[in-house]
Amino acid sequence: MADKPTNVWDEAKPAGTRDANLGDDDIREMKQQLREVISQDHEMESSGQDEDWGYHKQVTLLEQADLGTGAVDATILGSQTYGGKGELTYTDEDDNDVIITQLGYLNLDAARVSNNTYIISRNAAGDGNINIIKVNASDEVVLGAVTELPDSSRLATDAAPAEDEEIANKKYVDDEIAAGVKRLGDWVTTYLQGQNNLAPCDGFVVARIVYNSSGNEHTISILTDAANPPTTLRAQWQTKITDGYGQGSCMCPVKSGDYWKVTGTNLGTAGVNHFIYWIPLST
Repeated sequence: MADKPTNVWDEAKPAGTRDANLGDDDIREMKQQLREVISQDHEMESSGQDEDWGYHKQVTLLEQADLGTGAVDATILGSQTYGGKGELTYTDEDDNDVIITQLGYLNLDAARVSNNTYIISRNAAGDGNINIIKVNASDEVVLGAVTELPDSSRLATDAAPAEDEEIANKKYVDDEIAAGVKRLGDWVTTYLQGQNNLAPCDGFVVARIVYNSSGNEHTISILTDAANPPTTLRAQWQTKITDGYGQGSCMCPVKSGDYWKVTGTNLGTAGVNHFIYWIPLST
């Protein structure tokens, strides 16, 4: 209580031996005691004449470690201790505690909407409800009124959204992403040394040399640019070893519409083999 009652509560008073002329004092004490106790949560002025006399001012719930045990036809609402704080709690007939508040907020973890029932919001005019979202009888999430997607049929198609729409179908988005992803095509091995080649699309050239000869240095190079023939050296492998066996390779990206060719030293001599591979990037 905010304030203690003025008088002490004495249930043994008035005693049977108390003088009758003192009974009015006991009655006045009782009236004052009851009014002061009730006025903790109610409007109850001493005059007894206010129009709001008896109205609730508040409901004070004293924190308890355990509200008690729910039973058939007996449910409990009160302040029960959780995490060191008193929280508004409801205990149902099966003795399940439902924590309604938590740390100064509504405890939405304890709340749920029945199946096939919309979460709703009041409209701007205040005279109607707007359906927001629900889970239907098939356990599917269903949107209510969505002004950004006037044509809800788009959710079932791969059609592109209009410019002013904010939601696109997932299949449409996936298809657009897939369309923009370049993938490697098939290897082509029909190209020759020194041949000028026009790249029909972006791609890669791989040049490889294998030698088993002596007395020569070995080089393999890739040139590519917009000129025909190309003159810009982009990649090269070279060895200064003049005797023995060895091999090497180099790779170079080629831009669509550019020319490319592979050259080298001593590629046509005995004991020297070379290989040219083109692999395109396709969409």
